[in-house]
Amino acid sequence: MSDPRVIVFGGSPDQLHQITRAIVGAWALSILPPAHILEKGNAFPPQEVVIFILDGPLAEALPYLEAIPQKLPGAPVILIAEKPDREDIIQAFRLGVKDCLLFPLEPDEFRKTLEGHWKSNNFQAGKPQCRRWKERLLNWLGIVPAQRIPSPASVKLGIRPDGLPESFFLPKGRQELAGHEVEAQFFGSFRLRVRGQDLPLLPGEKVNALFAYLLYNHQKPVHREILLSRFWEYTSPSSARKSLNVAIHTLRQHLQECLPDMEFIQYYNDNYLANPELDIITDVDQFLSYWHKGRAIEASHGPKEALEYYTAATTLYRGDFLEDMHYEEWCEQERDNLKETYLILLDRLGTFFLQEEACEMAGKIFRMMLEKDDCLENVHRKLILCYYRLGRRDKAIRQYYKCSEALRKELNIEPSQSTKELFLLINEEKPIPWLI
Repeated sequence: MSDPRVIVFGGSPDQLHQITRAIVGAWALSILPPAHILEKGNAFPPQEVVIFILDGPLAEALPYLEAIPQKLPGAPVILIAEKPDREDIIQAFRLGVKDCLLFPLEPDEFRKTLEGHWKSNNFQAGKPQCRRWKERLLNWLGIVPAQRIPSPASVKLGIRPDGLPESFFLPKGRQELAGHEVEAQFFGSFRLRVRGQDLPLLPGEKVNALFAYLLYNHQKPVHREILLSRFWEYTSPSSARKSLNVAIHTLRQHLQECLPDMEFIQYYNDNYLANPELDIITDVDQFLSYWHKGRAIEASHGPKEALEYYTAATTLYRGDFLEDMHYEEWCEQERDNLKETYLILLDRLGTFFLQEEACEMAGKIFRMMLEKDDCLENVHRKLILCYYRLGRRDKAIRQYYKCSEALRKELNIEPSQSTKELFLLINEEKPIPWLI
C-alpha cells in the first residue's frame, strides 16, 4: 500500500524542515509555492491532505487559499502559521479550512492532526464504502424511514426523526448547568441561579453588567483600575471610585440573602474576584469546553466521534452573548467572538452532514447560520447545493438570488466566481460534485 500523500503550499526552509521531520517515512510529500495553485494547467500529484503555510497577513494569501477547493476539491486543508490574528483564524475557518496549527510545531500533535484528517477524508473515499458508512451513520443517529418508529437508542441520543439533533430545539432551560452551586447564563439574557434558586437582577444595567463581568472572569482576580476604566471611563476618578464601591456594596447585600454564610465577592490587593470556594459554572465555559473537546476528538478520531460534543455546544447557545446589555464595549467584543465560534461550529456540523449526503440536516443548519449572518457566501453556496441535491432546483435558484442580494446590500459586492459557476450548473441542470 502506498504512503498517504500531503501537498504543502509555501513555507520557509525552517518551517518545511519542521513538517518533514515530524512525518518523515509515513507520508509522501509534495512541496509547492502558493502561487502554483493559481496557474492554469498545473498538474497536481494525488494528495490526501493539503497544508497551507500562512506567512504574513491573511488578506495577501486569500486568492491562494480560495483557489485550493477549485484545484483540489475534497482535500481537507490545514492552515499553519506562526503568530496569526484571531480574526485571520476565524476567516480561514469560514473559507473551509479544517484546522489551524501554530509554529513551532509539536510533532506528536501535528501527526495526530494530520492522521485524523487523512482518516476522515479517506473514510469518505469510494462510493460503496461511503454508502455503507452513511447507513451506519444514519442508524447511529436514529434517522429512520417515516413508516418506522424511532428506536430507544435514537431517543436517548436526542435525534429527531426529521434528522436534526434535538439539541437544536431544546427549550431555554439549564440542563447543562444543573447541579452546581452557582449557575450563570450569559447566552441570551443574563441569568443566575444560586444554590438552586433564581436570583433576580438588580435595577440598573451598570451594576448587573459589573456583576456579569466579575462572574465571566470568575477564574481570575480583576484589578480595581480595570473595573474603573471599563465601567466609569468618562467619570472623574473620585466619582468612579465611589460608584464602584456603591455597586460592590449593593451586590454584596443582594447576594447575602442567598449566601448568608459566605462572601460572594472578595477583595484583596486592589483586586476583586468571585469567591474561589464557590462551585461556579457558566454556559460560556461549557460551550467552549465542548467546542475544544469536539475539535480535539475530530482531529484524532474523525467528525463522527465529535458530533456529540458539537451538538451539546449548540444546546447552550440560546442567544448572543448578553444580548440585553447594549452599551457595554466588553460585551460587544465577546459577543462577536463567541458568535463567530458558534458559526464555525455550525459550519462543521453542516458540512459533515452535507458530506454524508444528509441534505435535510445540513440545510437546516446552514439556514440557522444565515439567520445569524446572511453575508456568509460559502454557507449560501452549501445551502444551494443542499436544495439541488434534494431535487428542489427552484429553491436552489432562489437561494442564489438571496445570496446575491445580501452581498450587494450589505457589502456592495457580487457573488464570487465559484458561486456563479454553481448557479450556472444548476441552471443548466448539470451534475455537481458533493464537495464544492
